[in-house]
Amino acid sequence: MPKKYFMSNTNPKLKILLVEESATLRYILMKSLQKQAYELVVMDQFEAAIECLQNTQNKFHGIVIGWPNYAGHDRAQSLIALLENNNLSELAVLMLTHDVDTELLNWMSKRRLSALVPWENYQESLSSLQKLLHPNDGQEMPVSVTANEHSVRILFVDDSVSIRHYYQRLLTRNGYEVETADSVASAFEVALKQNFDLAIIDYFMPDENGYVLCQKLRDDPRTAGIRSAVITGTYLDEV
Repeated sequence: MPKKYFMSNTNPKLKILLVEESATLRYILMKSLQKQAYELVVMDQFEAAIECLQNTQNKFHGIVIGWPNYAGHDRAQSLIALLENNNLSELAVLMLTHDVDTELLNWMSKRRLSALVPWENYQESLSSLQKLLHPNDGQEMPVSVTANEHSVRILFVDDSVSIRHYYQRLLTRNGYEVETADSVASAFEVALKQNFDLAIIDYFMPDENGYVLCQKLRDDPRTAGIRSAVITGTYLDEV
């Protein structure tokens, strides 16, 4: 039988479902989330979390998922498929993962309230969850970048807030200077105002696709020196 841990506070605010298979990582997340007066329901198996969400009497404001770091986990895939149901589509979803999973990032990019935090930065999970639960309380927070005249400057373009945050952290930690944009129009405007060595561009965006931005950067003398790289989760020949 899967273990269930119910934790309540004297002044509970929001009800959060936590699912993590590892006892050690589960304890870390529990200690972090206890800093807020959340009512926590903690599961150590994905199957138990699915059953909990399928029970219409259970009402949650958010779910925190420790994504498994091994392949072929059908129950984890079943959980995120369940979260596509209409009654769960507005549930705040925070993922913690050891590795970047393209399919997972693509899935998250389609949800309005979702965020991904690398396990190495798990301390950010509390603030990330708070932003998801209270999306109108503040604006997207920029990541501070230390200037270095020898750094490679990158413009990262993606319409997903979660993906922009993840890759900005990843690239910054590896010594790059990074600016982000959420559309072709905003990215081209930024590229005209600043100097970049490389533009990393998502292919699928709501207004114009990434190839349009590649063409604009290539054809304008002011941005022709920027190298472009397109990222996508699809393997369609035309892309």
